[in-house]
Amino acid sequence: MDTTILGQPVLAWQLLASLGLIFTVLEIFIPGFIMLPIGLALFLTAVMSLFVSGSIGQLGLLAVNLIIIFFVIKKVLKLKVINNHSKSNVDDMAGKRAEVTETIVENGSGYVKLYGDRWQASMSSGSAEVGDKVEIIKVDGNKVLVKKLN
Repeated sequence: MDTTILGQPVLAWQLLASLGLIFTVLEIFIPGFIMLPIGLALFLTAVMSLFVSGSIGQLGLLAVNLIIIFFVIKKVLKLKVINNHSKSNVDDMAGKRAEVTETIVENGSGYVKLYGDRWQASMSSGSAEVGDKVEIIKVDGNKVLVKKLN
């Protein structure tokens, strides 16, 4: 696949490498992580086009490279998300122990302190006095359901 740009002959691998560079640089300015994989596929095809002749063969090679790179990146990102999945913030509060800072009455509410923050708390049965240790069972909005520890 030879073509001309401004009257100068350009080989297929040069065109593919140039497009790969353009798409890779565009990734900086266009969010979404779509341009970089396309740029990588173009670079890979530029290298492989030295061994494949004909425009149809090179376009087919580009299509295969695009598919492979997108699947590999999807797999890598998916594994990264799964391996880095951890509870944070409010999700991590269930099971933690807190200290009662304002008496919690049965079927009423009071306050507990956890991580230096004050949380409105309620108990389904029993009550807890100031200084008692409680375990957070569940978080509901900005309130926590607790049970008294023995």
